[in-house]
Amino acid sequence: MTNKSKIIYRSFSYGEIHLTLAAFEGKLCLCDWQDSVKYDSGIRKITRTLRAKMAPEDPENPNPVLSLAETELSEYLRGERRRFSVPLLITGSDFHLKAMNHLLTIPYGETATYKDLADKLTDGGRMSQCIGSCVGSNLLSIFIPCHRVISRQFSNGGYRGGLTMKKLLLELENRNK
Repeated sequence: MTNKSKIIYRSFSYGEIHLTLAAFEGKLCLCDWQDSVKYDSGIRKITRTLRAKMAPEDPENPNPVLSLAETELSEYLRGERRRFSVPLLITGSDFHLKAMNHLLTIPYGETATYKDLADKLTDGGRMSQCIGSCVGSNLLSIFIPCHRVISRQFSNGGYRGGLTMKKLLLELENRNK
């Protein structure tokens, strides 16, 4: 198996945030919460979709995508970065790709509701639950800002990393707008 057929990963921690970052063929393909109940299913999904096995990063030969992702993520969490330049590998159905790309347009420090997304992405906007499921399956947390999507009643709704983490990220962005 060549290096390109492997998903190279490393752990990332910043305070109470613990993530796994993974890269495949020069792009970030995973940024997932290690303590999420959905973590194992996310790993299975990305390995199945990419038809590749997870392999830990060689500390003697750091992966440049993972290094960039870690640097930018640290800057973001310190309130010093609002946009990411890391190349992303977004996988999923055409609708999932459309939803993930739309999430990338939600500005830093702002939020959108699941209904807002449904209105923009579907005919008639009657698919808020479908949007919620799609957003909840985002394997590139923070880089694709699904934490900026809230329920119609302006409560936090759900979040793959847990509501405490969602609140932390929203407060971080509000402080640094």
